[in-house]
Amino acid sequence: MRGISTVMFRDSRTVASWILCVVLVGCSSVPEKQDLRKVAGGAAEFSIPETLSYRWQSVAVDVHVLAGKYKLEKENRLGRFYLAEAPSLWWQVRDVVHMRLGGIWIPADRNVSPRIYIYEQPQISGRTLPEARARADPRITDLVVNGVMQAPPGVSAVHAGVAGALASVIIDIAARDRIHMLPPPNDAAFIVRIREAAESAK
Repeated sequence: MRGISTVMFRDSRTVASWILCVVLVGCSSVPEKQDLRKVAGGAAEFSIPETLSYRWQSVAVDVHVLAGKYKLEKENRLGRFYLAEAPSLWWQVRDVVHMRLGGIWIPADRNVSPRIYIYEQPQISGRTLPEARARADPRITDLVVNGVMQAPPGVSAVHAGVAGALASVIIDIAARDRIHMLPPPNDAAFIVRIREAAESAK
């Protein structure tokens, strides 16, 4: 095999699973994820005014970071993890859009590149970006971070329980802190835009 981009796959689901496997193998015990401290309410946050993208060269996939607020959720001596308000990270493999909950890691050392991180679950997909976004319930963020999903206004907790099976999976993964970091982006313009946004964190 000459390289990752030369591998042939039968369908987009296989490609997406393989991409996640690459991420898991490459970052299972990276120091950026060690000794993390959760940050309580009133944490710093910053906004990205428009979608930012870069090319993940080794797998020939464009990674997109949607506009929105990114709030500090965890930190350690090496950097800070800013989580999106809703699933906001996506890429497309052939005819399927894959979306993940996650955010942006901002290193304490300015000589180190910011990186994208994702939660292993939930795995959201659709034929188009609007379809995937429609399936990305913003309450998922509260569930992953706090272990609680609030029922929508006018909906009882019993009826909201339709998400129970999914909730149990997410809570289990969140309890083990299963976040995974994508490789550092090799895109100077993307890095500059992320750093500019992060500097406004307050």
